Amino acid sequence: MNPRTLVVVYLLLSTILIAPGYGRSQTTIPQAHLLSTSPSLSSQQEQVWVSLDFLNQLGIRTYHDATSNLIAFLVNQQRVLVPVSLSRWSPRGLEIPLQLIEDRLGNTLNLRGQRYWLPIEGQSSVSIESSAQTPLNYRQERVLTAIGQTTVLSLNIPKFSESYHLTTMLPTEGIGQLAPLSEMAVQQGVVAAINANFFDPGSGLPIGLLLDNNRLEYEDYASRGAFGLDLFGNPHFIHLDAKAYIEIEGQDVFFNGVNRPVNANEIVMLTPAYGTNLVRLADLSKVIQVKQGRIASIFTGSVINSDHESIFLVATGQRQAAFSSLRIGDELSIKNSLNPQTKWPLKMAVGGGPMLIQNGLWVLDPIKESFKQNFASARAARSAIGMTADGTLILMIVPKNSQSTGMTFAELTRWFQVRGAVNALAFDGGGSASLSFRVGINWKHLGGSRSIAVGLGLARK
Repeated sequence: MNPRTLVVVYLLLSTILIAPGYGRSQTTIPQAHLLSTSPSLSSQQEQVWVSLDFLNQLGIRTYHDATSNLIAFLVNQQRVLVPVSLSRWSPRGLEIPLQLIEDRLGNTLNLRGQRYWLPIEGQSSVSIESSAQTPLNYRQERVLTAIGQTTVLSLNIPKFSESYHLTTMLPTEGIGQLAPLSEMAVQQGVVAAINANFFDPGSGLPIGLLLDNNRLEYEDYASRGAFGLDLFGNPHFIHLDAKAYIEIEGQDVFFNGVNRPVNANEIVMLTPAYGTNLVRLADLSKVIQVKQGRIASIFTGSVINSDHESIFLVATGQRQAAFSSLRIGDELSIKNSLNPQTKWPLKMAVGGGPMLIQNGLWVLDPIKESFKQNFASARAARSAIGMTADGTLILMIVPKNSQSTGMTFAELTRWFQVRGAVNALAFDGGGSASLSFRVGINWKHLGGSRSIAVGLGLARK
């Protein structure tokens, strides 16, 4: 076995003994739960380094926020060298002797003693891109919530921007259509993917910001939280007010929407990503076809035959007058108005919400981001993205089933804080919460199987 192979595992210690001695007390801590372990195995030395992030129930305190009560835990971190017996009969597990010894302040002094079973999840729990400069590390964890244990499944990519970039993913048919994340990931050649925007299950249209290759593909909703990368690959966790516009005779003409049906007295832009070949309009509309930066045609009608290369600007009612001075052959540049502006223009962005952590601060406020109260306080399957101060990207989901309680937004925020995240954003949850990644030539698909509108893909540079 490769000495540097990273294995991510789960341990549940039902009873932990605190050894007696000077400056120590002896007690039993029932149901102490490890957040995770990350051992590196060496079959030659028969030893294992175990990095422990464990919840110390002696340090329980109550945290109150606007939406719920959350038990918060003091977290101890310890790296120890422990002798192990490699199982000859089972390549999927090791037996490790563990006994936790602490002083009264909760500082770990030693690990030794009794035997516990440490399961290894095979290919899904190793460094799945060990040949790459920056590996994708998969973790499966069991975390204690206010009502019981939940499962957290995450990909952790240290200094991800050195070897990877993120890209928006749409169903093959485009915006307004739906497809499972697993299908989009395989078809679009990424190495990992997570679901992103909320969406309307009736129309299939996304909810919230969608920016791809510096083109606005869908406008923000209520300035909810969004994640994006600028032209230099710098990540941004941000609330944006985003609109598209054109300039006509020195005046900015803003659109009412992008890639959606047109209502009365509106201008809506339909891009090549709009997933309908034959667009039927409710009313006679004035249509400007823009191809390669110039106006290719101008017509009035109720049907548009999309060639998936042109942009169509559709005006209804009184807003048709805005196009009166335009002529075939005119140059026409479509621009984005993003407020607030980032130092460098955003190249891509996906919407979500609520924002959990921003610039190191707990900013969770679902009501402010126009989520309903019952949604804001619910316990559900979750999907989220986070970033630590050292540039580690975290893509994670939390299932909700008989073995996993799901999480509230407050618990989700606390989990990211424990992980050292300085920024974190929730995505669509429930049956949409899904995570896919390559394991060699195969794929591992976790979470829900619901068809979704938008995914976020991780691709090699």
